[in-house]
Amino acid sequence: MAQRWIALDWLRVAGAAAAFVAPLRALTVPWPVDIARQDPPVVRAALALIVVGVAAFVLWFVSNL
Repeated sequence: MAQRWIALDWLRVAGAAAAFVAPLRALTVPWPVDIARQDPPVVRAALALIVVGVAAFVLWFVSNL
């Protein structure tokens, strides 16, 4: 179990980096005057896959406790 955790530790580091960068980016991007256009289907599909991947990782991690 510890070896798997160490092998997947890069996911935790990437998540922490994203959690640090996202608020900084939100503070530096100018507020849009108009309504933002909808994301393309490719971006929406990628975001959905990321959410599913994170949920699967959490379920896997919790099930091995």
